[in-house]
Amino acid sequence: MASLTERSGVLGPHLAAHLLRRTTYNFDKKTIDQFGVKTAAEAVDELFAPFTPSMDEPIDWETMEPWINSGVPPVSSDGRLKGYIIGWWLNEARTKSTIHSKMMFFLHSNFIIHADARSNVYLFDNLELIRLYSTGSFKELALKMTNDNMMMEYLDNAYNTKWNPNENYAREFLELFTIGKGPQIGEGDYTNYTEEDVAEAAKLLTGWRFGLRGVDLDPDTGLTAGIPDFVRHDVTTKTFSHAFNNTEILPAVDESDMIRELSEFVDMVFAQEETARFIIRKIYRFFVSRHITEEIEN
Repeated sequence: MASLTERSGVLGPHLAAHLLRRTTYNFDKKTIDQFGVKTAAEAVDELFAPFTPSMDEPIDWETMEPWINSGVPPVSSDGRLKGYIIGWWLNEARTKSTIHSKMMFFLHSNFIIHADARSNVYLFDNLELIRLYSTGSFKELALKMTNDNMMMEYLDNAYNTKWNPNENYAREFLELFTIGKGPQIGEGDYTNYTEEDVAEAAKLLTGWRFGLRGVDLDPDTGLTAGIPDFVRHDVTTKTFSHAFNNTEILPAVDESDMIRELSEFVDMVFAQEETARFIIRKIYRFFVSRHITEEIEN
């Protein structure tokens, strides 16, 4: 029977192993025994303990030196260096008994990008962004991911201008990243959003371009982020459909105001209860089971 009642007493080895298998990539008999004498609350606290990589960044094995933030020029090709970044991440994942690596993989599978979208340093930045929010605010990550250089390249939002609106990111943001499609109840109406909303979101997202690495830094994360270009931005009022209570978002008046416009859009999407339901279903399928019964849904 599905239940939200907190489990009492210690986990014991069987449940400890089950929990570690679901939430980490690294567990052995010693770790199982350590978690087996903990209560569920104590185990969760340890799984969510702060995560710090054992190596700040990967090493180019041609030089035995880091290259991403050190300023040491790499020797290997860009494609090979991406392999080193992925190998670095996998090594960190297999040596940490916390939930962060599993959460990072979950978040990557939601905010999907392709490693070849941009150069290796931007792949590293994308992973760092996900790591920073691995147990933080999904909503804030959705905002920050919108201006991630890898994401802007992968879904074309760096090429989205008032003269030629590009709907790729706007569509994926609604359909795959946040609220999801509901039953189609009319032409271009998917219950949770409409084609009109995709078009309005695309206009709202115009005018962002790639940030220069190490120069254009997000004040919250310290990572390179896209920057606003007001000349390329649509300055009309964005009016959304009944799915979002006919919300109107006033246009930015300058570059610094473009983040306000973007933030209001993200706030609007996350104010919908279906956004929470869509994300929680994804989390349940990833960590528990792909089968969601009516009882579990309720």
